[in-house]
Amino acid sequence: MSQFYVAQSASDIEDYDDDYSNNIASIHKPLVEYIIKLFNEENKNRIALLGNFGVGKTSLCHKLHIELIRYFLKNPSARIPIYFNLKDFYSGFDIHQTLTNFLQKQPNLDIDLKLFLELQRMGRFVFILDGFDEMATKVDRTVVAENLNEINRLFIEGDNQLLITCRTHFFQEKISEPFLEDYNVLYLTEWGEEELKEYLKKKYAGEWNNYWTKLHKIPNIYDLFKTPILVEMVLKSLSSVENWQNISPAILYEKYTDDWILQQSKRRGTMMGKEDRRKFVENLAIKLYAENVSSIHFESLYSLSHTLSGYNDKTRIDYFDTDARTSTFLTKNSSGYYGFKHRSFMEFFCACIIVKSIKVENSDLLTTKELSSEILSFIDGIEIDQNSINILTEWSNNFSNRTLSLNSVKILQSKNVDLSKEVIERYDINKEDFDLLDTAFTGDQKSLTTLYYSYYPLLISYGYNILGHNNIEAEESITDAFMRILAKGDSIRFSTKISFKNYLFSIYKNILLNKSRRSIQSRNIISIEDLSESEIFEYAASSPSNEFEQIDAIRHIFRKLSENDRKIIELYYIEGYSQKELADKLNVSMSTIYSRISRIRNYLNL
Repeated sequence: MSQFYVAQSASDIEDYDDDYSNNIASIHKPLVEYIIKLFNEENKNRIALLGNFGVGKTSLCHKLHIELIRYFLKNPSARIPIYFNLKDFYSGFDIHQTLTNFLQKQPNLDIDLKLFLELQRMGRFVFILDGFDEMATKVDRTVVAENLNEINRLFIEGDNQLLITCRTHFFQEKISEPFLEDYNVLYLTEWGEEELKEYLKKKYAGEWNNYWTKLHKIPNIYDLFKTPILVEMVLKSLSSVENWQNISPAILYEKYTDDWILQQSKRRGTMMGKEDRRKFVENLAIKLYAENVSSIHFESLYSLSHTLSGYNDKTRIDYFDTDARTSTFLTKNSSGYYGFKHRSFMEFFCACIIVKSIKVENSDLLTTKELSSEILSFIDGIEIDQNSINILTEWSNNFSNRTLSLNSVKILQSKNVDLSKEVIERYDINKEDFDLLDTAFTGDQKSLTTLYYSYYPLLISYGYNILGHNNIEAEESITDAFMRILAKGDSIRFSTKISFKNYLFSIYKNILLNKSRRSIQSRNIISIEDLSESEIFEYAASSPSNEFEQIDAIRHIFRKLSENDRKIIELYYIEGYSQKELADKLNVSMSTIYSRISRIRNYLNL
């Protein structure tokens, strides 16, 4: 690990990569040295390191552990570093006894509970506890509090130091809640070009520049390299890919998973062949996605193995289940829950089986819920034949099943297939917006300018009123919104919003939200978090005034709308329903919908 280790960095705030956070976020690098520095400061003895999956939390822990061991060997009076993976700690167990048992298993180490407690009382330890999010499968506020209380027993008595790591998304809210209020919280940052270059230089020495050049020929692939755990996967796949110009994430995942499935199927004593193994992982992926979970208990996994194996003999089912559970693609926590090593593998396998289902006219997977942008992105990279296109076109016109229709439309859009006139009318799709955007992606300034000024009046009016008299920031926010869209490239075609207008406004709203949160103005400005997208459109279109009293008045008026009228606004603007679709859903005529929307607009314009 140390041979290829790349110095990591962390930020004091969670939204470190936000355009506006860059001005106030402190990035600390190299992180190992910074953590050691914090430990040497007063009242900095508890640190929580948060980060998404695969960004290198465990690598950081091992590197820190190694550095502290080296220091201890040179300075025996220093604190003793102990690394422990919390997935091996069961809720309800005694943390002192657990760590003592762990240390007793280490070579040439003679320790018992009494000595452990005495060393803790003397403040002789640096505890590096990795994976707080893996301590329990069922997570609620009570369990989180109980687990932290148990860990804090290592800190309460004695001047010991403590570092814990956890996935950022483990907490439902941002870390302003009381769980970590006594910790110095750091957010592990993703890799950038600098880190990737350093890794390539260490791994490939004089050949690193060849790999760097090849990687930059891959369109829309750079996001993968922000996550260190995926870097090696991508590099292995690239070594056998011939056509670099047409490569996509789907092709990379296909190559990598094919190689993995083949290798796993050749293991000694394996029960599953290549096709059975692929069928297993695809069905597991669909099950996890449909149930909106990241892992399932071994009992449920056994049931899935039973169903897919086709065996009735318990012994053979057990062999099949063991083969499935020991696959290197899966991970298990201490409570017996299994899931994919990375969510992206689940999403890729979901995309594969969805494409297969379309080919045989099975629409079940497209009717349960709207597809995520990640799955749509993978589907875009998988070849779909003309017969499947025809099937999707037919489903897209099935307005009686909205979910099926929307999913079909999104897939067709990702494939740049022309939609029927009925679909365009139904979902109020402005194809011209996407045509201009596609041209803008190629660097055409005229297309970008046309798109920019077509939405400028609505955006500037809304932003100007939210940010007060600071029209400079309102204009800068519009520019930033378009820059974010351009930076996303083709991936915006996989947004959950069919309408570019809704997508643009949602980004603009988030930018304004970040600005308004950090505003030092003391005026009673409307909170953007209270605004729906319907208020954005109606208010921006009808209120050129900059007076805050009018903002409050419009908000007050909007809240006085009847529940039915608010529902219409929500469906029309936020959910993307067309007037015709609203009429069908509410079982009224088109003229009724038109008059009600007009009446609401007039009412809001008062």
